[in-house]
Amino acid sequence: MGNLKVEKIGSGNKYRVYIDEDTKEIVATVYPSGQPNHPQLKTTKLRIVEFLVKKMEGPFTEGGELVEEMFSGKTYVFKATKFSQDVTLIEKLKKVKWSVEIDDCGELNDLPQSEAYIEGDDICYKYTPRKCERVRIYAYCNSPSKGVSIQTELVVFPMAIARSMRRAGVVKDSQGSDVTKEDITNLGFQLPADRIKMLTRLNQAYEEAYGITVGNDEDKIEERDNIVEYAMKQIEKYNVHSDDKLFDIFKNDADDWAMGDLDDCLHDMIDFFQNNTKTINFFEDPRLNKAIASHNSTENFISGLAPILSDAIRRNTGISNALKVDDMITQYVRNEIEEKPDMLGLNLQDLNSLSYPDKFGGLGITIDGTQAFNIYLNEFDLDGDAYQGKIQLEILDHYGLDSPDILKKFIRKHEEFTAWYILQHLRDYKPFITKIRLNYTFTGELYSENLTIRLNEEEN
Repeated sequence: MGNLKVEKIGSGNKYRVYIDEDTKEIVATVYPSGQPNHPQLKTTKLRIVEFLVKKMEGPFTEGGELVEEMFSGKTYVFKATKFSQDVTLIEKLKKVKWSVEIDDCGELNDLPQSEAYIEGDDICYKYTPRKCERVRIYAYCNSPSKGVSIQTELVVFPMAIARSMRRAGVVKDSQGSDVTKEDITNLGFQLPADRIKMLTRLNQAYEEAYGITVGNDEDKIEERDNIVEYAMKQIEKYNVHSDDKLFDIFKNDADDWAMGDLDDCLHDMIDFFQNNTKTINFFEDPRLNKAIASHNSTENFISGLAPILSDAIRRNTGISNALKVDDMITQYVRNEIEEKPDMLGLNLQDLNSLSYPDKFGGLGITIDGTQAFNIYLNEFDLDGDAYQGKIQLEILDHYGLDSPDILKKFIRKHEEFTAWYILQHLRDYKPFITKIRLNYTFTGELYSENLTIRLNEEEN
């Protein structure tokens, strides 16, 4: 029972008033002439009605459009639209409090009342989210309740919107098997003790190098054996040299494969290789970025991206988390992508490959084929039907030779590549991952297929 209060009323009348804690009612009993059993005894019960926020709506843009997702750094409006009592708008504004919970952390932070205001019959609040994954906004009078709150996901930049099936570095496939490429590992062989193992590995690599099946074809077997034996003798010939001598051969002869800025860049890459301690380390260089950005392989890839990005923006009426790539780690094969084409974000697998096989300009020996790519959306702004944004193309490549490489004609006959192969696979020098990051701006309109992507010279 609640507090008890007894007072005299008039000529000898008494009453008792208390709050029933179970029913939240005020109970008032009048005792005529102070007699508890008087036939005219009356009891009245009044329900206590608390002032509560009963309903919220939002988030709205400042222009009044209801949205399902928010962007960090932009201002949105939440509204308290239904209440338990009809009081004046000024009283509502004073009584309603606002709090926010970030990323389901369980901790609520009070929001300043200065951002609350009256709009029509509603109490509104302007909120500008910081960078996080989601927020929950509460409107309340006494204590916050999830029943009267709104949780909203945020679109956070940079957002990965596309990736290649393959990954760079130490990776696993969708079944959990290690599918790390050999060009990033050490074979662990010691010559001459492991000559048979080395020959076996080179024989296995032959079919991959030339894209053929040898089988029992005697001519193909003879051709394979000749190539493998030649590569093996070259490895044995140069394996007698010290590490320093092998690096001298690598650096001096590598000049034949690069010119200008890329020749200097190549020497920096070899130095990085000589001092590298982990295969997950990245090498970046603006000279590589510049050469890759202007290459027709990159330009063709970006041209192919434009209509795909335009279609995605049109289908989503802008940018949403539906475009975000959830898995940036697993390596997939094509049939998995065919079963679930959206798993890589924008499906770019049919675009021209990012390959740079220039033999003498410098990109052939510094990059050649690439291992993986990622595309990140860094900015996006929609103004009516017109939009603009920024994307980054990230290209990843292993700077290493594998066994199929050393069997190819133009490689196996040059001592610099033999030196490189020995240092990496027999001397345990660590290859690394070359990273190229190219920044672009884009513009377009929601209901048009025309989207223009331009290289952002200032940010490259």
